[in-house]
Parts: sequence; C-alpha cells; structure tokens
Amino acid sequence: MIKEKLLHRGSIGCPPSPVVGSRSDRDLLVVQLNVPAEEGEGDYFHRSFAPGKALSENSGVHVISLTNEHRRKFAIIEAADLLVITMVCDLDLMPVVERRRWAGLPTVYELNDDVFDLPVSNPRRAFYSNPFNRQLTELLMKSSDAVQFSSSALQIKYGHYHDRSAVFSNQLSYLPPERLWRNRRPVVVGWGGSMGHLEDLQTISDALSGWCRTRDDVKLHLMCAPAIAELFDAVPAHKKTLFPPGSMLDYHQFLGTLDIGIAPLNPVSYNSARSDVKFLEYASHGVVPVLQRARPYLETVREGKTGLMFDTIDELLRHLDHLVADYRDRVRLGIAARDFVLRHRTQVRGAVERLAFYQGLFPSGATRTASGHVRGRFEQWSTLEGAVRRGRHLVLLPTAFETALRDGLYAMEKGWGREAGKCFQIAQSLCPDAYLPYLYLSGCAGMGSKEAAAWAKEALARNPESRMCRMILSATAKTAVG
Repeated sequence: MIKEKLLHRGSIGCPPSPVVGSRSDRDLLVVQLNVPAEEGEGDYFHRSFAPGKALSENSGVHVISLTNEHRRKFAIIEAADLLVITMVCDLDLMPVVERRRWAGLPTVYELNDDVFDLPVSNPRRAFYSNPFNRQLTELLMKSSDAVQFSSSALQIKYGHYHDRSAVFSNQLSYLPPERLWRNRRPVVVGWGGSMGHLEDLQTISDALSGWCRTRDDVKLHLMCAPAIAELFDAVPAHKKTLFPPGSMLDYHQFLGTLDIGIAPLNPVSYNSARSDVKFLEYASHGVVPVLQRARPYLETVREGKTGLMFDTIDELLRHLDHLVADYRDRVRLGIAARDFVLRHRTQVRGAVERLAFYQGLFPSGATRTASGHVRGRFEQWSTLEGAVRRGRHLVLLPTAFETALRDGLYAMEKGWGREAGKCFQIAQSLCPDAYLPYLYLSGCAGMGSKEAAAWAKEALARNPESRMCRMILSATAKTAVG
C-alpha cells in the first residue's frame, strides 16, 4: 500500500511542468525500462518515477514505467517512440535496440551509478565484477542512440562510450510543508541512507558518537540498516532514535525530524560520481546541510550560504558545535538551502531539459506513432494487472509473476539455488508462455549442464530471439565436445 500511495501522490507540492513543443498531430510515448527494484525506494523514485511523472505533464507525452522482468515487456518497449533503459544489463535487449535504431526510434541508456567501481559493501559489486556483465553494460551503452548520466563526474568518466550524452541531475519532486522554525532542545542531528554508505559512516562514527555523549543539548537520529546503526552503539539509548529503512514516504517523514543533516563521503573515486541528492533532500525540508567537501556537493552548494562543508572530522564537529549554539544561523542556512532548490532544482525544470534532449534524438523527418495509436495503446496497457495510472503517467507494478521472479533472482544472488528454483517454478506456473522462468531455471542448473540446455530450449521456444538462450546452448555444446 505504501508504494501505491507514493505513486498516486506524484510530485506533491510542485507545480505542473510547462508545455514544451505541443504536438496536435503526434503524441510521444516514452517507456522507461528499469532493473527489478522496490518501487518505493530512493533510486527508483529519483531516477524513474519522478522524472517520468514530470515528463508526462508536458503536452502529448505519455510515459510508461516498468521493470525488466515484466511479462509484457517486449510488446511495450517495441511500441515506444523513445525507450530509456535504466541500468539494465540484459543481452536479450540487443535485438530490440538494433531494430529500433533501424526504424529511427531512439533508445537512451542511463548510467546513474559508478557500477564499475563499487565499494566492497555495495550488494551489486559481485554482479558488476563479472566481466560478462560489465561488457554487456558497455555494449548496451554503445549500441544506444545516446547515454544519459546522473552526474557530471559519471559523464567525464564514461562519456567516451558514446559521442552523444547528457547529464540529468536528480531534481526536487517532493515539496514538504514550510518548516515551523523554533529553537528546540535537544537539537537533532541526523543521517539516513543505504548500506552503500557503510564505509563513509565508519569513518566518522567514533568521533560523532563521542561528541553526542558530551552534549546534553543534542540528539542523534539515524535511518539505516542495523549494520550502520551498530556503529553508533556507544551513543546512549536516550540520546538517539533509530528509524528502520523504509519507503521514500518514510524517509521524508524522518527528514522532518531533523535540524541538521550530515553527509560524510570518503575520498574514493566511487563517491566522486555520486549525485548531490542528500543536499536536495535536506534542503527541501529546511534541514541545514553539513556536507563533505567533495565533488557531488562542490558543484551545487554555496558554502556558508546554502550549507556548510568539511574536510576533516574536527571540522565537522566544529560546524556542529556552531550550529547547535547559533539558532539564527540554522534558520538562515535552512531557509537559503530550501529557497535554492525551489528556484533551481525542481522536476519542472528537469523535464524541460529532458524533453528537449529526447526530441533532438529523432532523425530528421522520422515518423512517430500517430496520436490515436499512442493513446489507444496507453489505454490498453492501463488495464493490465498491477497498473497504476495518473494522467498520462503509467507505472506497471509487479504482479505475483514478477514478484516470484524477483524473489528468485534475489535467492540466486545469495547463492540459494534451491530456493531460487522454487520461485522460478512458481512464476512458470503463473505464466507458462513467458520465457524468463525457463531462462532463469537454466541458470540454476549451471552453465554447460544438460539440464541447463533443456531449460534454455524451453525458453528459446517462447522467445526465438533470445541471445542468452543461444549462448547457454552453445556453452553446453562446447562442454559436450570437450
């Protein structure tokens, strides 16, 4: 229910996007294809849901968002005027990308994380450390008509994969109510985030814990996994509040409890390619941002005017001492930060830039789908099980079939082969004509085995274009010859 509430609420508090390039005779169908992910989580919200919702508020633009395991995936992405593939690593997309290019229908690949330089604590490290997955990601970027990035650092590092690229930073889509300023005690200092920040929090945990213990006028709030919360065990229970990880709605409620928000980042190359979303999130709530003096924030924050920055732990603690003591400066910085993001970093502005870039990708004289056909297809897919529609924005949430596939993929990632197989068999029973359960069952059987080949043949019969199936069968044949 939480994710459906989020999807229905949309860009709360932000005005609708202005009309860009009105087309009375032709509508535009944009399809966002995403990795299997929890639809209420931050990455999905910032990189797919919110931009898609903002795009759909432009005249004639219809947006459909779905994940790569969706049972109707191929029919929908084939029909798109413009396809955005967000971080998906799937060889079976290549025939679609090639066909679209031949037809003059653009495909854009989005890279929104430095997946080739992930820290040890990041759960995706094992997947992208596999040379095949890296090569496939590179192939999809090169084969698309353009690549879009979430930060300028990513564009600098990986822009060589394509001569046409753009940076679309995260934007503000959720506007909380105006903060009711009061000089309360204790002052609440906090941080919330994912396990990908474990090493960053390890760096400051001892010093911050010690600082909290010495201050009677401070309380620490954390929204994070237990492994990060444990770093702050030295802070007495009455001086901290722990919030479990949750949806974006839960996270914004957490942000509303803070006076000061911190954002430590270790000086590693992966962190330099991160987005500045922590600043946006703190600033939107009038929370004073105290941020690492690092690339994600150097391009955005006006130091001393919309936030404070630090290089060392001692400097961080000095900033915290100052802000706890100086209520007026907390108010000044909080108001200025919120005003900045409202003026410069809203989805309204971001949608204008995206749409202009996308429209420029169509070859001169290219014919897009007639408006009646776009609307007809959109109406048809709006009736699918799991469809959540608001205006011209449609999100296809997972049904029992997609959920079973996700559970199986998660089990495979953990090395739980038997449990994964059970999940894929459930999906197979729910949708016998879909090829993915059979393809994933071949993965459970082990590359090169006869059982893997048998499952791959079943998958290929349902999707004759599957290059993954042919690769599995080729590996089996080589094993037999050997």
